[in-house]
Amino acid sequence: MGGYHGYNKNGPLYPLDPDTVISLVKDGKLVPPTTEELSDKSKGDVLSKGIAILQTIWFVVQCIARLAEHLPLTNLEVMTLAYTVMTVAMYITWWDKPLNISCAIRVPAVPYSATSTTPSDDIWEWIGGYVLGALDNDVDLRSLRRVPTFWAGQPDVDDVRHADYVALPVAMAFGAVHCIAWSYPFTSHIALLMWRVSAIAIVAVPAGILLTFLLMGPLGFDNVASILALIFIPIGIPLYVYNVETDLDITNGARGEIVGNILHPDEPDIADESIVHLKYVPSYILVKLDRTRASRLEGLDESVIPVEPRTISMQISIKTREGKLVKRTVKQKQFPITAAYAFTNYRSQGQTLPYVIIDIATPPSGTLNLFNLYVALSGVQGDPQ
Repeated sequence: MGGYHGYNKNGPLYPLDPDTVISLVKDGKLVPPTTEELSDKSKGDVLSKGIAILQTIWFVVQCIARLAEHLPLTNLEVMTLAYTVMTVAMYITWWDKPLNISCAIRVPAVPYSATSTTPSDDIWEWIGGYVLGALDNDVDLRSLRRVPTFWAGQPDVDDVRHADYVALPVAMAFGAVHCIAWSYPFTSHIALLMWRVSAIAIVAVPAGILLTFLLMGPLGFDNVASILALIFIPIGIPLYVYNVETDLDITNGARGEIVGNILHPDEPDIADESIVHLKYVPSYILVKLDRTRASRLEGLDESVIPVEPRTISMQISIKTREGKLVKRTVKQKQFPITAAYAFTNYRSQGQTLPYVIIDIATPPSGTLNLFNLYVALSGVQGDPQ
């Protein structure tokens, strides 16, 4: 992180996040360095890495040989052997990662005025967010001069999935190595029990998480919220869209139905089944509108438009257990459509309905005004009935 930094004539501005770098590369505004250029910048080489790995392997071989000869290992050696599992895993995953690069690649940029968020005063909430990486969502790199320590940003779902599949077995192996000292003598029986319980916990907790991920299968395991927000989108469902293109009557309340979709280019081949669980969000949902002035698009039927997902950022205020309000930044990605059976006067505009029946009742706000009627009536074609 921090390999690319925004600059202007006055000096450094802020580090660039991965999404910004990828966007600049796709737009042709940034040429990424080659593998040779990255290797030239790195302070590490194959020789230094190879020596470190040989030292680690030699220690592991010695431990295995002593166990094979029924010779004991000290508790310190068992712990060191467990940490070699972590060392090997890190060397494998970071083999091509440049080491100790101190000078970032300069990218032309403009100053940005970012709004700061109020950190939580709840120490346990802060610790939990720090461990789980949730605090990264509140970090705007454009307001900083350097990337925070341990900052991971918002990685892609697939990146998180692959990282979990690698990290969880490594964590299980780390705990399993500690079980070598299961029957070793300790200073007290309590110390022995603590060692055993800790070793079992280190193995069992990642194993349970990994088993849960595997059983969830096609539902995905981004997080619990992804399951709660799971929505089945059948072909033929009636819906209305938001403001996609107001000049073409594709506006809030424009009604239609789903007639198909265009899958993500990385989506694996799917079987011919009635219900399909996608790995990625579709690139487009094809909607046939009841009325539109949009010209017919090549390859699509009349009145059919592609609707792509949108990502919006919003700030919400959360009350802590102490009663203080803290701000959190939430990013939401979804298609700008709503099922028609959820039709309300909210965002119902565009004169797309033949008639409406209005129930003039006291709104939840407690006060009825002309704007309540305006929003409902603005969805009618011609004179309301």
